[in-house]
This record gives sequence, C-alpha cells and structure tokens, in this order.
Amino acid sequence: MNNVVRKVMKFSYLIGSVIAGIVLLQKDLAWASGFMIGVIWCVINFALTVGLFEIAMLRKDPKGVKFSLIIKFPVLYLIGFFILISKLFPIMSILSGVGVALLVIGVVNIWPKRA
Repeated sequence: MNNVVRKVMKFSYLIGSVIAGIVLLQKDLAWASGFMIGVIWCVINFALTVGLFEIAMLRKDPKGVKFSLIIKFPVLYLIGFFILISKLFPIMSILSGVGVALLVIGVVNIWPKRA
C-alpha cells in the first residue's frame, strides 16, 4: 500500500467518523451507518484500483492481479449492489459517504502538487 492510499484512508476515516458522529448525536443511526459504509466502500475501491494500477505499471505479481480483480469486480461491486437494494440505509447517506471519500481523494492527490 503506497503513501497516497494511506493518507486517503486516514483522512477519509477521520472525516467520515466525525460527520457520522455528529449525525449519530442527532439519533439517526441508519443515516450515520450508511454514511460510514459509503466512505469505507469508496476507500476500499480506491485502494484496490491503485493496487491494480501499480501491478500493471510495474509488471509484478500476476497472481496479485487475479486476486485484486476477483475482489474488486464481483465481490466489492456485488456487495455495493446489495447494500443499495437492501434499503437498510438511506441512499443519500451512502452517496454522501462516497462523496466525502472522493473529495478526500481529490484533495490528497491535488494538494501536494500545488505546494
């Protein structure tokens, strides 16, 4: 796992936990849980995507490619699909969590280039 993925994980989980905690104080457990599920799903997807790009660019470990592809496409996306159709969590909470994680990914990747 490279440094960018670590930063994205750290900041996404930190910001997501703070926001989910604030929502949880308002006694909305389903919304807070859906928000954190969105953050976690997006960060895992980002980490697997970066891992696949690193394996492809560095041409290393062909078994790692198969494992990452099996985890990413059928498993991760089916889990996401079942989370969405289960209606246990509000769709907007999940999308908000994904949006926060995408915002963190953008900031972590753009911020060092501007400095």
